[in-house]
Amino acid sequence: MEKYGRKNEYILSSVSHSLQVLDLLMVRDGLRLKDITDILGLDRSSAFKILYTLNYRGFVFKDDHSRYHLGGKLAPCKQISETRHNISEIAKPYIVQLWARTQKTVLLGVLGLDSKLTIASIKTEPNQDSIVGRIGAGMDIYTTGLGKILLAFQEPNFRKTIVEHCRFEKRTEKTITDPQAFLELLSICEKQKWAASYEENRPGHCDLAAPIFDYSGACVAALSIVSDRSSMDSYRPLYLKHLQDAAHQISELLGYNSYLK
Repeated sequence: MEKYGRKNEYILSSVSHSLQVLDLLMVRDGLRLKDITDILGLDRSSAFKILYTLNYRGFVFKDDHSRYHLGGKLAPCKQISETRHNISEIAKPYIVQLWARTQKTVLLGVLGLDSKLTIASIKTEPNQDSIVGRIGAGMDIYTTGLGKILLAFQEPNFRKTIVEHCRFEKRTEKTITDPQAFLELLSICEKQKWAASYEENRPGHCDLAAPIFDYSGACVAALSIVSDRSSMDSYRPLYLKHLQDAAHQISELLGYNSYLK
């Protein structure tokens, strides 16, 4: 899990975990306590106290079926949540189609409240090898093509701030840990409109990613194909074509018109 801030001892775990819960409910509404503990890896007691406190302060509410939802105090976030849900629903048939064409795990990712990469949708086989856990799970933003492309299309100053506060950890020998080198790579990703990761998160693991834009031209999500190194080396041009076609179709359904940008 990615950690922000170069002095990690200043991070309050209770606040960090509370933000994780809110971020999760933005992409998966109506979860029970057990669902939240399983997805986030929190112990039941801590998760209960966080949810109780958030509920007491009006940031979440618990329905009659013991399911949790974002509360009234987070109305703007609820709008974001609804938008993300709509994107997931719109993207679903294209995600399934992309998986059918490649037989590889397909991910839909968004930036979370704390500027972390959050998985909004997954299509994979139960026995298919993947670094991803479940919808709502967080991933490193600097070791994945999905994270890179989402960052590449953020406003330059915001992008620079995220990178400056990112704690780069060397996952493998190929992990980029130099902030300036990473920013330069993001500029390349923005120009070519796709990003890749080759064994930067773990040996043998690769992914390709393409941005998804809305009617305003903002990058609101990204689509990714996760593959082993051998398949990526053999089929990358084909994967990239299918990936970009799917991302473009989803963008058009969100009102994006590339000819007007």
